[in-house]
Amino acid sequence: MINSPLEIYVGYSIDYYDDLAVVNWAVGYFEGNGLHSQVDTFVELMSINIKRQTELERAGSLLEAFVRERWPDFKLACPETEAIANACFRERLQQYLRQECL
Repeated sequence: MINSPLEIYVGYSIDYYDDLAVVNWAVGYFEGNGLHSQVDTFVELMSINIKRQTELERAGSLLEAFVRERWPDFKLACPETEAIANACFRERLQQYLRQECL
């Protein structure tokens, strides 16, 4: 299952996802359903050259700009985002217990 933009944004905000994961998500999300192809920040996000560190470092700010454009009333501090953050935390703990992460 490919996560929604808001789930990725919350995960990025708590360092669950890094810049590379955000770009890879954007490409996969677009290929999976083609949504947001008319939103410039999303197109720019999925067009980042991951081999160029200076471009890659822009992923988080582009993701934030995209979320603010599409969902201007979205807040990081709310019960919905807390639930998403808790799910990320549980998943990371499970990965650690299965020795999938260092």
